[in-house]
Amino acid sequence: MPQILLTYSWSVNNIGDMGITVGLLNLLRDNMPDAKPTVVSLYGRGHGEHSGFERTQKFLHQQRPDVPLLPNPFMPPDDEGTDAHRLDLPEAGTCQPPVVLKLVEQRWGRERMEAFALGDLPLAEAQAMVDYLLDEMPGELLPHLERDSPAFVQAIRGCDFLIYNSGTVMNFGRGEPSVDPTVSSALLGKRNFWGVTLIRIMPLIMANYLKVPFGVNGHSYDAMDWPAVLLFRKLFPGAAFIGARDPNSLAYIRGLGVTNSKMDFRPDSTFFIEDEDPQWANRFLADHGLKPKQFITLTIRSAKQGYISTAREAEHMACLRRFIERWTSQTGMPVVLAPEVRCEIDNARRLLLDPLPDAVQKKVVWIRDMMEVGQARAVYRRALIHVSMDMHSIIMALSVRTPVLHPRFLEAGRKAHMLDAMDMSDWLFDIDHLAPEELYIAAEDIRSNYEQAVERVDAQLVQLRLRADELIGWVAHAVSHAPGSAAAPGSVRV
Repeated sequence: MPQILLTYSWSVNNIGDMGITVGLLNLLRDNMPDAKPTVVSLYGRGHGEHSGFERTQKFLHQQRPDVPLLPNPFMPPDDEGTDAHRLDLPEAGTCQPPVVLKLVEQRWGRERMEAFALGDLPLAEAQAMVDYLLDEMPGELLPHLERDSPAFVQAIRGCDFLIYNSGTVMNFGRGEPSVDPTVSSALLGKRNFWGVTLIRIMPLIMANYLKVPFGVNGHSYDAMDWPAVLLFRKLFPGAAFIGARDPNSLAYIRGLGVTNSKMDFRPDSTFFIEDEDPQWANRFLADHGLKPKQFITLTIRSAKQGYISTAREAEHMACLRRFIERWTSQTGMPVVLAPEVRCEIDNARRLLLDPLPDAVQKKVVWIRDMMEVGQARAVYRRALIHVSMDMHSIIMALSVRTPVLHPRFLEAGRKAHMLDAMDMSDWLFDIDHLAPEELYIAAEDIRSNYEQAVERVDAQLVQLRLRADELIGWVAHAVSHAPGSAAAPGSVRV
């Protein structure tokens, strides 16, 4: 029975992020039915029902009660379930850093750590620090993990393969979003190697050190700035495979000299969610006087999530409001404001619904609560079109055969270009250079040629499934040829 370790299960505040792990578990169930998966949460151990770990565990066990969930051994405890998954290197004497950062500081000193993150160390010294992070630091860390997180150590030592989940988290130089939109644009150049990049890739570093086969599922790569690229150039060739979920990311890391013998486009596993709640969706439609395929859904992404200023936010929302006005007046069809991220629920009302004329507001339905994954998919299935600034609701809508339009801003990242790989570039827009009429024309074109639009989606879903199944085949092959696997009797992993 192959033991598979999945790292990480992501946010509990985003229905797409919540679905990523379940989709991957579904692929494993269908392609490796004898595999026994264990999931590691992005959240550290928390206390109480509001902690990120406990909320993740509740959701995961609703879907797969047989799958164990472990807390993140590299992150501090989390009791609030927020998405501040980043750690700044603390000022001396203010607080204790995570053990991994403390070990690095003991060996290299704070000054050289900061110089490394700034790209200010000479090449030879930067390379020596990368060599230490991959070849020595994990061994120094293991006794601490055995003491504080024995279940994780047992899981990673005993697993036959480690899969790093779909996402956009292995970045350095892109910056981390801020909850304060007045400063979000200033963070685009933030370089937090130690508190973000290193912490997030620690499962790969540990697997590499322990000689556990590992691979990266469909991932987007937005920034691998110097000198972090030195680490990825050394780490990624040892993987069984590296999946990129958009062709732009694939070209980007290849251009940086990051290589692997099996590096290819592989879909985000959110495409393979199966959870759906048709009863809830039917009640929702009845309560609001909606009919299947006689309304569209719309999802915003505001400055609240970071990366853009409130001034740009205002322009984006004005564009979407004009689109809503044109759509409702020309087609008579309602628009449902459907949140993907918890923090956008009130923003959808404030930024879109409230400023609309009264007559238009009557044609708009505002979802006041965070939908569950199954509820959202059932609503998207009944929508004629899903228009979204966020990518994961786009993925979820496509997974239920609903055509999409994706007006996003560039700072949201390369993941939007997965639509290019799916031959849907005409459904992808830059909202900073988009007239509302263009969005309406695209929506009207889908409406007027609906069967053809659905056929386009169906054809791509078949291809995505083939690529995803092949990736799990790579996992099975790696497991069967691993020295410590059950398929290789007599071998022992030290």
